[in-house]
Amino acid sequence: MTERPKATIRAPSQAHQVVVAKDVFMSTPARQPESGAATKLHPRKRKGVAMDRLSGYVPGDLAAELRSTAAAQRLELSQVLSEAVQLWLARQKRKR
Repeated sequence: MTERPKATIRAPSQAHQVVVAKDVFMSTPARQPESGAATKLHPRKRKGVAMDRLSGYVPGDLAAELRSTAAAQRLELSQVLSEAVQLWLARQKRKR
């Protein structure tokens, strides 16, 4: 079995081109953060709905299955997680 050649930067000019390309990419208007967009006073808006960012940890195999299933159905993880939380909260209300 042949080994694939590793990607290497062969000349300083290539390294400079990579850095310049990254700077150009990150300076496009779509990549610039909106002022105050991620603060608690100004939650991000997505498709007209104010959204808050939450974080948590799940087992690796569950996360991998979630990502692959959501991608196969062309859903964003935010959509899937929102639905899961809604279902869980509804179940908690029924328990009361």
